[in-house]
Amino acid sequence: MLSISGLMAAMFTVLVSSTVVATPMPEIVADLHGTNTEYTWVLVAAFLSMTVSTPIWGKLSDIFNRKLMLQIGLVVFVIGTVAAGFSSQIGGDTHEGAMSWLIGWRLVQSVGTGGLMALGQVVIADIISPRERGKYMGIMGAVMAVGQIGGPLLGGVIADTWGWEWCFYVCVPFAVGAFILIQTTLHITQIKGSTKIDYLGSALIISGISLLLIWISLGGKTPDSGGFAWDSTQSIVMASASGVLIIATVIWEYFAKEPIIPIRLFAQRTFALASIASIAVGVTMFGTSVFLSQYLQLARGFTPTHSGLQTLPMVLGSMLGAIVVGQLISRTGRWKKYVVGGGVVLTAGLYVMSLISYDTELWFVDLGMFLLGLGSGVLMQNLVLVVQNSLPPRLLGAGSGAIAFFRSLGGTIGVSILGSVLGTQVASKMTDGMGSIMEKINKAAGAPQLLVDHPDCAESLKALTSGQVPAVNDLCEPVRTVVESAYGESIAFLFLLVVPLAIVTLVCAIFLPNKPLSRKTASEQIEEELGAELSALEPAERGGSGFNELVATGAITLPDEKELAAARAEHRKVRRMDERDLAEQVVRSREKAELTLAQAELDAQHEAGRARVMIEELSGALAQARDAHAQIEAQFAHAQSALEAFDQRLNLLSDKVVESERRELEQRLERLDAERRELRLQGRHAAIDQLKAHAAEAEKPAEAVEPEAQQDAQAQPMQPEQPTEAGAQRP
Repeated sequence: MLSISGLMAAMFTVLVSSTVVATPMPEIVADLHGTNTEYTWVLVAAFLSMTVSTPIWGKLSDIFNRKLMLQIGLVVFVIGTVAAGFSSQIGGDTHEGAMSWLIGWRLVQSVGTGGLMALGQVVIADIISPRERGKYMGIMGAVMAVGQIGGPLLGGVIADTWGWEWCFYVCVPFAVGAFILIQTTLHITQIKGSTKIDYLGSALIISGISLLLIWISLGGKTPDSGGFAWDSTQSIVMASASGVLIIATVIWEYFAKEPIIPIRLFAQRTFALASIASIAVGVTMFGTSVFLSQYLQLARGFTPTHSGLQTLPMVLGSMLGAIVVGQLISRTGRWKKYVVGGGVVLTAGLYVMSLISYDTELWFVDLGMFLLGLGSGVLMQNLVLVVQNSLPPRLLGAGSGAIAFFRSLGGTIGVSILGSVLGTQVASKMTDGMGSIMEKINKAAGAPQLLVDHPDCAESLKALTSGQVPAVNDLCEPVRTVVESAYGESIAFLFLLVVPLAIVTLVCAIFLPNKPLSRKTASEQIEEELGAELSALEPAERGGSGFNELVATGAITLPDEKELAAARAEHRKVRRMDERDLAEQVVRSREKAELTLAQAELDAQHEAGRARVMIEELSGALAQARDAHAQIEAQFAHAQSALEAFDQRLNLLSDKVVESERRELEQRLERLDAERRELRLQGRHAAIDQLKAHAAEAEKPAEAVEPEAQQDAQAQPMQPEQPTEAGAQRP
């Protein structure tokens, strides 16, 4: 969206300009003849003013025009940055007072930084609904990541090429461009209210938090670096005073009508849990980034440029988490699972980094850094989104500023406390390590065996006893191993200490109410609220008295002619700008449509060529299929004719078989008839012979016949009676 391009440019300018001086800062302090105390105050001043100014900027944005406040913050930042660049011109050759000048303008610069950090997210809330806000906050997170990694690298190049002064001047052209973009593209509807500035609350916050941060930042340090012992009188007085002021701040802000930090909002579960999670995220994000560079330079021996490049996995993880998750939240409207997942990834990344040492494989360190960046990228912007979605539109500035305040406060306190722990751990481990390599004494030489075997270690031991951080690459091998091991194990222990805070963040994310994201911007919500209030009043032109009563009592102040003319002019100006933007959008849309149409024509031509080739291939395949079909039809016709011939032969053979069987049957019947006739003839002849025999016997004398007949009857069994001819013919 064009309207937030100026905002993104302003954020990029601030982040690059704030980090570009990180690399040449030791050179700057040396050129200005600064002390360790002044060097410490240069760092403390930046954190201090940014932290205490953030909630005040947020509250001011609820009172005044947010676009104007954004531009003022940018101007304040540029003035402070450019003025700090003139430090080299202060005090002549001795540069007397130059460090005080630098520290003072660093305070002013960080006031502008706090304003832009607080107002950027509020302005996005004004013009973009929470449902669509995730992807734009993701883009903002990516811009912040690029600025944080690009600043130190750019600072080294500028300081080596043009001089460190130009590290302060490089922001001017970017700031001018961002200011113009904000003026021409950003349009915010400002609803005036009766909100007032809480001056006493502002003073209490500034004094209490400033004293607390100074106490934490300088406590436990040596007097040479401007610090004091934790149990010293100065420390006790400072801690007590800051405690009293902070308690007074809480009490005053609780009863104030228009508080800078709305204490009553802590009764809302979303705001309370997000604030606690922001403190833990601040400690994790700022603390780990600071000590990660020390690990790469002191435990691995990398140069500043190399260590900056080595943190790219963390930056890429942060960009991926911010952009991708922001897009997913805008598309789906669901944020809870991504925030909880960010807490899980952040915890896992810290645990992985707690396992590193000075000789850990770089891929394992890159994995831990990537997880750290991914988790912090998901949480940092989306916690603000969740809070903005739950707050009424009139408290967006104060609520968003409070979340940014707690994140900066956690980062500042975390860096100070972890730095003290790191100093104690490194001193202890280096004492043990040096004792182990120095305990063996060469009696012949009367010196430690280390110095006999490695004479060059004498200079390394002298460098260690100077109280300054040594150049690791200039140390001899045994001493270098002890130093690298001490820093590696100590920084890993710091990551382990932060793991419980990441778990606190995860628990807070789990218990955040899963409220759906609204589709209305803050300006639309305010207009709806005002519309609901005015709609309850009876219009005066309809004879009602409600509106007239409000005007008569002064509850509503009618604008005069000049204000109306100015409002109409502003309305016409905004309408012309909107029309111009609309015309530009139409032109861009038409150009895009023409490009799309041309591409579509090219695609159509390409597809038409492919279609022609496919048609030719199909035509050839069809011709081959037709030839094959014709061959099949010819073979089928041949087979059909052969089948018909076979049927004819079969029919003829069948007829012949039937005829042969018929003839054979007739012959069999004829033979049977002949045999039957022959049998009949034989029977007849036998019967005739019997009759003749009977007749002959009948002619014999009866006397002779009877005895013979009796003998024959006794000698032979009775024969069955032969049928006569008449009986044979009987059926």
